[in-house]
Amino acid sequence: MGEVIFWTSLLIYGIVALIDLRWAVYLLFALLPTFLLRTQLFGIPTTWLELAIYLAVVIFVACKLKQKKLKQTLVSFYQNYKYPIVAMLLWLGSALLATITSPNLARSAGALKGWWIDPILLISITVMLTKTNRHLQQLIFALLVGAALISVYGLGEIVLGVGLRSDKLLNSVFVSANYVAMLIVPITILGFGYFLSLSQGKQKTAIALLLGLNLTALILTQSIGGFLGMALGVLTLILFIPQTKKRHQAIKIYLLLSFLAAALLFTTPKIQRLIYSPETSSLATRSQIWQTAITLIKEHPLKGIGLGNFENPYRQTVARLFKAPLEWEVVKAHNLYLNLWLEIGLWGVICFFVLIFYFGKGLKKALTNTNPSSKIWWQLAGSSAALVSILTHGLVDTPYFKNDLSIVFLLIFIMPFIVANLSPILTKSDKNDII
Repeated sequence: MGEVIFWTSLLIYGIVALIDLRWAVYLLFALLPTFLLRTQLFGIPTTWLELAIYLAVVIFVACKLKQKKLKQTLVSFYQNYKYPIVAMLLWLGSALLATITSPNLARSAGALKGWWIDPILLISITVMLTKTNRHLQQLIFALLVGAALISVYGLGEIVLGVGLRSDKLLNSVFVSANYVAMLIVPITILGFGYFLSLSQGKQKTAIALLLGLNLTALILTQSIGGFLGMALGVLTLILFIPQTKKRHQAIKIYLLLSFLAAALLFTTPKIQRLIYSPETSSLATRSQIWQTAITLIKEHPLKGIGLGNFENPYRQTVARLFKAPLEWEVVKAHNLYLNLWLEIGLWGVICFFVLIFYFGKGLKKALTNTNPSSKIWWQLAGSSAALVSILTHGLVDTPYFKNDLSIVFLLIFIMPFIVANLSPILTKSDKNDII
């Protein structure tokens, strides 16, 4: 029965894509957790999200071929997005190298497919379909709706007391509350930028409701990394306020709310355990994981241990370092930068910072050509703040190495370039162009 629903829903998605490809692609950003719906195709493990991405790409290419515009579209895409395309290809190349040299080729190939190839394909067709600011708003709205659905599901579990782990934290459709926080924090911050770009009205009220749901869910995850990411992200947004007086007022409000949030956080069981039982706290566990990861980096400094291959080397190494490890089953290094080095090697770390460099370059160019009082300004601010939140959260977790997180990261990376290439209105040819 499950397989029937899986394939029937994918067929329905294909029909939607044939009717309106742009909205179908944006719909995928609201359905990111569908990577949890798994099956096999010709013996190869795959997911609903992955197959939907491939379906959207095939329809996109077929439409362009029918319109005899495929070559023109790809050439235009390269000309307008040359630098981010080069950066993403280098990023893909680092993961491909880590896969080829991996001791577990099958595991690494699956990670390559889900965390690099699929996101790059989805982001590429999204960029080519996002032509105006209205399209960009629709894309961000889809992300916010998807995050809110995750939040509502998790809040329902909290209220009913079902589907929770032993820690009783909000984990929604995921196995850990940390996964919820890593996904909804950057999306929520993008939403804040969208919210600030809007005038008063029903649309702004709807966005405020979605943001409120996500913030409530974040609180109930008790994710320290999530709170840190949110705090630094919001501060980054405040720094984009062009008027000094308003910025000072916003900082005062921010400091007050941060104090209240910190006071609330200190009452949670997680922080209480950190204070009164530090030897068994989440920080102590992470400290052991980080020490183990650093040891593995010293032993494999150049190529790492292979993409998606952390768990087994960790278990073997932690047993050498600690007599009684606090955690035996660990799939990631709980630090973005350590995990990058371990899974895709030193070259992968360099490529990651190349992405960050080009994000900054694209952001600077887009801001230079943007009026601080415009809607676009706040969407650029939102993407900057969202990236800051990911990099901050990455100090204590791995907000990339998962199907949904990799898509969100690459979308945020390329957003300044999307903004720089937006048209004020659709031309007649655009309106007839696969929408």
